[in-house]
Amino acid sequence: MPAKTAQKTPKKPLQRDYTELMRNLKTQSPDWVVNRLTVDADIYRNQPELLRYSRDLWQTNPYFIAYGDEMAVNVHGPFGIRLRMRIMETEDRVVNSPEEKAHLAAHWRRRDNANLFLKRKGRPALFDRTYNERKAIVQAGTPDVFANTYIERKWTEWQRKENCTVTGRLSYNESRQLRLRSCARDGDHFIRLVRNAKYAFGFKIQHINSEWCDWKLNMVVPEKDENGGNIIRAGIEYTPDGLEIVAYHFIKASPTQWQVAPSSMPVGKGSHERIVANDIIHYARFAHNCDATRPAPWACAVMSNARQLAKYTEAAVVAARVGACSATYFTADVDGPDGMGTASADPRDLNQQMMQMTPGGMIGLPPGVKPIINNPNNPNQEFGAFRNENLREFCAGLPGASFPVIGQNYAEINFSAGRLDRLSTTGAWQMLQEFDIDAAERRIFEEWLKMALTVQAIKLPLAKFEKFNKPHFQGRRWPGVDPEKEIRAAASAVANKFTSRTDVIESGVCGESGDFEDTILKLAEEEMMLESLGMSCATTADTAQMDDEKTADELDNEDAKATAKEEA
Repeated sequence: MPAKTAQKTPKKPLQRDYTELMRNLKTQSPDWVVNRLTVDADIYRNQPELLRYSRDLWQTNPYFIAYGDEMAVNVHGPFGIRLRMRIMETEDRVVNSPEEKAHLAAHWRRRDNANLFLKRKGRPALFDRTYNERKAIVQAGTPDVFANTYIERKWTEWQRKENCTVTGRLSYNESRQLRLRSCARDGDHFIRLVRNAKYAFGFKIQHINSEWCDWKLNMVVPEKDENGGNIIRAGIEYTPDGLEIVAYHFIKASPTQWQVAPSSMPVGKGSHERIVANDIIHYARFAHNCDATRPAPWACAVMSNARQLAKYTEAAVVAARVGACSATYFTADVDGPDGMGTASADPRDLNQQMMQMTPGGMIGLPPGVKPIINNPNNPNQEFGAFRNENLREFCAGLPGASFPVIGQNYAEINFSAGRLDRLSTTGAWQMLQEFDIDAAERRIFEEWLKMALTVQAIKLPLAKFEKFNKPHFQGRRWPGVDPEKEIRAAASAVANKFTSRTDVIESGVCGESGDFEDTILKLAEEEMMLESLGMSCATTADTAQMDDEKTADELDNEDAKATAKEEA
């Protein structure tokens, strides 16, 4: 009788589902504690502490200060977000204003001169005249050149500190930087739109810090009240369905508000000011969580690391100072009461030996006290590497933060790494520019234009507000890491019809962005002026062949050789 063969137990198939993933995570990472609260509940429980810790870092930590400066320089820059109006004529119309007639005459005089110059050169005219100066008629579908220039000039005039803010202490570009810095530091910021006919343009803005919108105000408005049934969450009032924002509730200011925090001020009936949503801009980034009523400070992800790095640096500096301070100690052995033992140190003498280390100091010790020399061995070679690794993690947690800039460490990057860093960080800055334009710049401009037309600070008809409300905002742009190659690449793209000259000029490849028509008109006028003075109009463009250019690897090798030479 043949022996029975043992049946093999089939192997359990390898699971690839989330259940297996969770089992592995709980087994391999038992110390991983996850948050089970909603985002609003989590922020509400910790908001006061988050705000205090974040503000302390922004005030005292040099790396956060550097990040704030880097953000201001790259998002807004010295000139802020530029306005270019793109108003078009909606119908044929007769020009009646003497100011507009003079402006149109000067506008077309420049272009007629350029056309005459091109005609003398045997080239076709560049500008087609769309304005009949004798009949003073402008054509539909053409740019409203007077309104474009006029509104841009008035917008620049409003940006002076005495015109744009209720306090009169900030210019508008400083206000831009303040709102972005406050949003990054606190999580959100509020801008009040103040309309008053007594102002020069009928409009100003007021900055309100995050803590004044009462986080602790969470309730349902009683049905007997005017807005009964509305929901107030973290100081923001919603419709009963919780979808549409109706108003914001701010703690009322008092004469002694500068002495205490808003959260410490007495709160009760009549202690809040209700401002309708149409008068407030809630300046905050909601891209990370759509359920957040009020986002947390940007620094939450790097708070702990930033603090630990600061204390490590402090300890290393103190240890290095102690190690650098050499001192001489004098001790004396005195017999004890039995004539043989050594006298013990008096505790009162020991308490007095708390002293500050001084270079070359000579210190006398009481009887029975022996010095123990502590050699901290600082600074050491590992300090720089440890600092740099922590700073890289710090920069990874903040949008647009550049490690070479914040750490002031350019020696460790080569040409290729610097170029990749520039591309990454400028992309992040452009995203913040778009956020700033969408969240505040466009709405502030629209409210300003409406009030300026209403009080006739801009002498154009209010009835045509929709026609005049055609702004185009342009954030600052940056030249390339290697401007010469960037310009050649742009010229090649234009020559091969991959892009337009307008896009190249607006991209800022040669520095700040510009306007195509203004650029070519200036070039034509410069050429006319040079020719009238008998000077050559030839360009100084480099005609070197592309194969003579240095590659990125060759530039990296040059960087490495230069660094090695400096270290030697």
